[in-house]
Amino acid sequence: MLFDKIECSETKVYYAATSFKADRFLRFEGMNNPDDSSILFAISASDGSKGVLVDAYGAYAANVSPEMMDRLKMPS
Repeated sequence: MLFDKIECSETKVYYAATSFKADRFLRFEGMNNPDDSSILFAISASDGSKGVLVDAYGAYAANVSPEMMDRLKMPS
């Protein structure tokens, strides 16, 4: 994950915040240390590509643009 886009590590294709959506997410928390938290996103891109995105959760999460934050929020 980059500041204003995500990169597919396999194909080296970049997806701007407007060209993908987060379909689902799962949060994982460490048993003993809250710093051991991560989040897994199921991602769908506008070109039909699908993949997963893993990031830290909380203080160690990637620094991303407001547009990226909006795309990674799940609908309520």
